[in-house]
Amino acid sequence: MILAPFDQQTDRRNGERGFTLLEALIALALVALVAGGVLRQSAWAGGQSRDRLERLILTEFARSVLEEYRGSYPHVAGAGEAEGGWQWQITETVTQDTVATVPDLGFVELRATVWNVEAADRRISLTTLIARRHP
Repeated sequence: MILAPFDQQTDRRNGERGFTLLEALIALALVALVAGGVLRQSAWAGGQSRDRLERLILTEFARSVLEEYRGSYPHVAGAGEAEGGWQWQITETVTQDTVATVPDLGFVELRATVWNVEAADRRISLTTLIARRHP
């Protein structure tokens, strides 16, 4: 009969009990570290996604400005503003090269730079080369 209380103590020490406070705190600390890493990565990915979308919008706007300029030359201004605070500027650089088969045909380099007023430091520039007759 004296051995019965001793056997009950031995059983409790062999895994029949719950977690200690220290074990629970370590588990919570590990979960917090993993959750913090996941949140940091998702915030970074969201920022990258937003930047890529903004660059895509600026690139498409620059392409449309170049196409409009080429299609309605010489009746388009070299700079302007569109709805939503979008601004653009086109510069022309006439090159000295001429097309060998057509003497009055030369090349012009067009550069369209676009930006939004809210983020003027983020600009996109696209350049294209077109053939144009000399006046």
